[in-house]
Order: sequence, then structure tokens, then C-alpha cells
Amino acid sequence: MTAEELKTLHEGYRRCIETMRDESASPEARQQATDEVMEFRHKIDSGLIEKEQAREDDERMQALEARQAAARKVAAVSSGEPRKNDIDWDAIRGDVLAGKGCKRSYSLSLFTPPEARTEYDVSTAASNAYGSYLVPQTWASTITTAMVAQSGVLQAGPSIVRTSQGGQMNFPTLATDIAAASITEGSAATQDTPVFGTVPLNAYDVGGYLIITEDLIQDSGPDVSNYLAQLAGRAIAQKVAAYLGDEDIGTGSGAPAAITVGATSAVTAAAVDSASLDELIQVYGAVIPPYRVNGKWIVNNDIFVEMLTAKGGDGQYLTHPSLTAAVPDMFLGKPLIEDQYFDASATGNKVAGFGDVAAAYVVRYVGPVQIDFSADAGFTSFEVYLRYKIRFDAATLIASAFQIVTLG
Repeated sequence: MTAEELKTLHEGYRRCIETMRDESASPEARQQATDEVMEFRHKIDSGLIEKEQAREDDERMQALEARQAAARKVAAVSSGEPRKNDIDWDAIRGDVLAGKGCKRSYSLSLFTPPEARTEYDVSTAASNAYGSYLVPQTWASTITTAMVAQSGVLQAGPSIVRTSQGGQMNFPTLATDIAAASITEGSAATQDTPVFGTVPLNAYDVGGYLIITEDLIQDSGPDVSNYLAQLAGRAIAQKVAAYLGDEDIGTGSGAPAAITVGATSAVTAAAVDSASLDELIQVYGAVIPPYRVNGKWIVNNDIFVEMLTAKGGDGQYLTHPSLTAAVPDMFLGKPLIEDQYFDASATGNKVAGFGDVAAAYVVRYVGPVQIDFSADAGFTSFEVYLRYKIRFDAATLIASAFQIVTLG
């Protein structure tokens, strides 16, 4: 997405908010603006992530190509023979056109959210005698872009842990801190001992498969990879985001735990379908200052709209739309993020939360995203199978670092 397109989206977003707040506008116009503001916000978030990751993709691809060129030179010198150029999707298409078996396994490392960005590698392993190939790096960024765009929790920047193996790991936590005490002259100091705990993190699989015909590969060529990446990315993203935001899915029992499962419920709202401004401020105040410094709001769609239209005693709106596309909206001076998988506004549901997400919540990724191609199963029907999988878990680290509102 270009800068001009982002600017246009942001201008539309601001116009919708102004219409929502215009008390002289008709109810129909204000309702339409309320519906459109969500769509604009989602498009802006996705565009920003796409733009940033495209830039980093280009830089990494250039570095990768330079390393490959250097490796080929070394290999040619040591073996006395020229080395074949590494290729990507064309290799799969070529195998299909040549009538060869198309069976390979690829592994793709993931980006982390912008707040915890780390480098990633793309590795490949051939499962037959046809050689090794590189999956385009855009596959990894496409899948991760979809995940971050779908999940408000990931946008908020939880702690990210990466492991190569999927066995249970115990993530250390500090249950009780040590405390200092006053000491009179000549008296012994008071002994205090910290209490440590652990949060178990396992590995749960999310994945699926799809079938494409050899005709599609022959007719579409390399462009089909972008289409497949979008399908796989969207499928994985929707399921992962649901586990992280919806505690009915991310129960924490034989599954990843949603961020609201282990968080502290600071306020029970008086209403069964909304939270008042006073109740939201109480949640804000329930988070102690060290966690409030880096605090962020994560709310469902209904509460997001309520916060956009909330006014202070002076009649001024408390949510300030960002002036630039790269900056989130702010409520009480803190970033405001909508998560479409948070519970709907109904009795007993957890609809909003505030706190330091990186301190409160951890997401574990086991290995890279797995992408496998095979033409064996669909040999007689001229089809190629693509399967995809991600292994992950999530859990609360410090319950008090993220406080939530539960409706009455």
C-alpha cells in the first residue's frame, strides 16, 4: 500500500469520526459513520504492517541474495564446478510441467509484532532428489501480516518466545518480590526471599490443507504463490487470533489461553451491555504505575465505539484520533486497540482491558510456519496438495499487569 493510499484512508477515518461526533448529523449518517470507521481502522492497520514488512522484506532479500552469490562463488572454487542457481516457485511449477513428483517441505520463520521485532531466517529442506529450493520470503511476511492485522492482542505487543522443539517449557515468573525494611543502627538486616513461579508453555497445532490443480499452476505460473500465501495466511491468522482474544476458544485447557483468561478482573460493570467512562477509568487506575507506563487498551467492537464517542466533563472527546497513519488512536493518553475476537458485550463477558501487554502475556512459537507441497496424493487427478501449520501457545505471565472489565 502506497503512502498516498494510507493518507486517503486516514482522511476517510477522520471524517467518519467527525460525523460520529456531529450531534447535528442525522442518526442514519452517524450510524453509517460508526460502521465505516471500523473498516477504515482495519485497513489502516493492515496497510501500515504491510508497508513496513515490505520494506524489511526488500532489505532481507537483498542481503540473502548477496549471501547466496558469495556461497556460490565459494562452492564453485572448492568444487571446480559451477553451482546451479537457487530457484523458488518456478521449481515447483517446473516439476509439475515435467511430470515429476512434487513433494517438498519448507519452513518459514515469522516476524514478531513491531514492538518486539527480531530478525528471521528462511530455511528449506528437500524431501526428494530434485534438489533444494527457497520459498519466497514474502510467504513468511504475508502469513504474519495477516496474523497481526487480525489480532488486536498481537498488535499490542505481547512477549514473544521462540523455541525449536515443542516440549513443555516452564517460563519463569516472579510471584513475590523482595521487600526492604528500615534498619536501626547496630541492628541486623531483615532477611527476605523472593518467591518464583513458572508458567507452563506447550505447543498446539493450527493448520490445514488445500488442493490446487496442475492446470492452475501451468496457467498461472509464479503468481499463484501470492494467492496461496493469502489463503494460508488468512486461515492461520483467523484461528490464532481467536485463541488469543476469545476465551471461549482460548480456554487454556488443552489449548492456548486467551489474554483475558488469566488477567485480573478489576471492575464489574453495572450494565450488562456497556461500560461507563467511570468504570473504564477505574480499570486504568487499577493498573499500578510501572505497568501503566507502557499500558495499552484492548477492547471489543462495542466498547471501541463507546470510547470513540466518550466525552469528559468539559464536553471534549477523550479519544484522540491519530494525526498520522503510523500512530494509533489514544484514549486517556494510551493506545487504543480493537480486537474483533474479544467477547461481545453481554452479561458476564470480559469486554475491555488495560495494561502492559508485554509484561502480562506471552506467546510461544515452536519452530517456523510449515509449508508442504505434494503431488503424490493427487497423482491420478492431476492435483497438487498444499498443507500448512503453525505450532504455538499463549499464557498469562503477570495477572495484575493487565486488568479487565467484566460486564454485570
